[in-house]
Amino acid sequence: MNPKLEKAINTFCFMMPDAKIGIYEHQPLDDGRIAEIACLSFFTGYDVTAQDFINGLTKHNPTLHAKDIQDCAKGVHDYYLQIKKVLPDIYRTGYLVKKD
Repeated sequence: MNPKLEKAINTFCFMMPDAKIGIYEHQPLDDGRIAEIACLSFFTGYDVTAQDFINGLTKHNPTLHAKDIQDCAKGVHDYYLQIKKVLPDIYRTGYLVKKD
């Protein structure tokens, strides 16, 4: 995995407060971080899996119930997939530019 992508996933999981882990509900700051992950994934060609989010959330929230972490990771991953699905179209328009 690309180091920038790994750092973005790690930051997202670190910033997710314990109280929000369970059924994922969209929040503006979370959405921006997920969009960043989707863009990095698009440009690096690495497909982020729900397991990547599970690993990060477990690392930063080791005391939480595994089912809650899995539910949250699945919701986050589903949202990530929705964003990543539209990125090729946005890229073709020229509005999405790869930055180094």
